[in-house]
Amino acid sequence: MRGEATLRRLLLEPHGRPRREVDRPDGDDRPEGERLRELHPDCVADVGGRARLAALVADRDLRVVALRQGLLLNRISELTGVPADVVFEEVARVRRSLPRSVSAGGSAAGGAEVSDYEASISGLSPGLVTAMEAILGLLIRAPECWRDVDDALPRAAEHSETWQRLYGVLLDVHADEGEYSVGHVVARCEDSAVCELVDRAQARVRGVTSFADDFAAARARLGEELAILEMGGLREQLRPASAAEPAEEPFRRLRELAREHASVLSVESRWRGSGARGE
Repeated sequence: MRGEATLRRLLLEPHGRPRREVDRPDGDDRPEGERLRELHPDCVADVGGRARLAALVADRDLRVVALRQGLLLNRISELTGVPADVVFEEVARVRRSLPRSVSAGGSAAGGAEVSDYEASISGLSPGLVTAMEAILGLLIRAPECWRDVDDALPRAAEHSETWQRLYGVLLDVHADEGEYSVGHVVARCEDSAVCELVDRAQARVRGVTSFADDFAAARARLGEELAILEMGGLREQLRPASAAEPAEEPFRRLRELAREHASVLSVESRWRGSGARGE
């Protein structure tokens, strides 16, 4: 674990807006923190080593700013020399300890706090969310699960912008690194919604050792949930049944899905019976 690098700078404008880098004039050999404090006296600057990481994320003002700036994972990792996954886990731990009014990015009606990620999955069924987070968590933890990915994953990702972004990150990391690590993934998470999804996805699969079995169960549930969504859409198409839009094809597809997925047990019961982890 890299621990010798020093924290050279952490610069933020008030209210968490990131301070843009300023080109160093020729001949100016002053320490960067001193130079930028003079140019931007309203900035927050800090200097230290890896030992500063815990104090950095524990400081209330800085940690709230960091949470609202996509956790600043890459920046903190670069400046401290601490691997991005270690930074991620530490800041995620702090996030979970904060009141929702502090850690959430926005407000919902009635004063209930809703994060950006929660807003992106609003209205989706709990079963779909559970299955998708489990699949993403397994792909984060175990790259070998890619061999069992089918078209259900990209189809499900279309239901949430945050799912799409993390799916894109995983595709890129898999293409670039092959057998990647958690650190490779979190190093590319650049906004708070994706960071929260990574945290939740990993929590879904914490303690899992049989990655292939759990992935198969999660993939099966995802397929069931997508079939339920599709059947609901087909029923809506059949309801108006206008002459201009014949209902034969929707009815054929609905009957096909019903035969394939209908069961005496509910989706939740089948999921529990498989031994997979749910809510």
